[in-house]
Amino acid sequence: MDPISIGGWQKAMPETILFLQSEINYTHIHFVNGDVLKVAYTLKRLEKRFVDLPHFYRVNRSYLVNMKFMKAYDSDKAEVIMQNGHIISVARRRRLKFRKTFKLK
Repeated sequence: MDPISIGGWQKAMPETILFLQSEINYTHIHFVNGDVLKVAYTLKRLEKRFVDLPHFYRVNRSYLVNMKFMKAYDSDKAEVIMQNGHIISVARRRRLKFRKTFKLK
């Protein structure tokens, strides 16, 4: 798998990214090793670079999640629990497609 440009001259391997979190015009990129990188790109702009990777999914307006690192899914609360323990809610309008895409209850 090829590295993806994540801002400026920086590139990252997709399999090292847990999730991306938006903060207005910035995005926090959370890595598997615990590092967090803040880049001056919107999540919408970065999401276009991950469109060919089926395991990355936009669960709500603030998060793009790497489903390879999902530890659990709480269907009652519609929350994704990531490998590092971070809990991310799935937007109401994205739940049905999310469950169908990843074959969840």
